[in-house]
Amino acid sequence: MTVIDLSDDRRDNKPWLPVDDRDVTNGLVFADDQGRPRCRDHGAMNRVDQIRKLYRCSEFRCGVGAEVV
Repeated sequence: MTVIDLSDDRRDNKPWLPVDDRDVTNGLVFADDQGRPRCRDHGAMNRVDQIRKLYRCSEFRCGVGAEVV
C-alpha cells in the first residue's frame, strides 16, 4: 500500500491548509507502520469513502487528506 496526495474541493473552504493539495508531499500526512495514513499533527485519520480508500484527518478543523492505493 502507498499513501498518495489527494486533490479535492473540500480544501477550498480551509484557508489554513497549503493551497497546493499536497499533504503527503508536504509532510502533513505520512504512512504508519501498517501503511495507513496518519496526520502529522493529530494522528489517526478516518476513511471517508466506501469505495476508494480516501482518508481525512479526524480533527474537524484540520482537513488534511490522503488516498491509499
